[in-house]
Amino acid sequence: MTKGPGSRAFYRRVIAGLAACVIAPAISVADELSPEPESDLAPVGAPRFDPNELRKNLPALPNFSEAGPGDASCDSITQIEVFKYDRRLRAICSAGQVLEFRIALGRRPFGDKQRKGDLRTPEGYYRVAEPARASEYHVFIALDYPSVVDADQGLDRGDIDAQTYLEIVRAVLQGRLPPQDTPLGGAIGIHGEGEGRQGRSRGSDWTLGCIALDDRNARFIGDRVHVGTPVVIRP
Repeated sequence: MTKGPGSRAFYRRVIAGLAACVIAPAISVADELSPEPESDLAPVGAPRFDPNELRKNLPALPNFSEAGPGDASCDSITQIEVFKYDRRLRAICSAGQVLEFRIALGRRPFGDKQRKGDLRTPEGYYRVAEPARASEYHVFIALDYPSVVDADQGLDRGDIDAQTYLEIVRAVLQGRLPPQDTPLGGAIGIHGEGEGRQGRSRGSDWTLGCIALDDRNARFIGDRVHVGTPVVIRP
């Protein structure tokens, strides 16, 4: 197999050292965040049951509006962890408070996102890529999907070419939003519901791949995260 500048092995060797400085810290943060064992999470793959039926039996989780006045002192969110199986978002505040919110996922909630239009929510280690902004979903917090890992897997599958791979890697390492128009998809983030969709996130998985909360909670999070805030999405 050739190892020259045109080969996949060459590209991976060139960026391996740089990528490690981005991915390894994120993994370290994730390990500190979650006390729950991986065995408690859902296996990747299509479920044999209706996911919306599962949602009906999930335990009630506190929202900001339910959790008490102490949460109002959360001036900044430093880390976010998402548990897809539980439909739960955990936010860690700078003062140490841990807040949890009910969420909705992509319309195909089980399995990792691989391609544009697959309606899945990605899994892995990401960061907030841009300041929260107003959108048709009330507020939108962009994540730096696709990640270096997503790009590496996409290259292996033949979904993207070497040039696209390098463009994604370069953007992630520079702290910029990666290309959003590749076969891997884009426009992945955390957002609210918006007009005409109120309450939808408590009853179904309805997004195109994003993580949705009710408008009040989405705004609460959007006002307290910053570009670079780590977001870990678990199965």
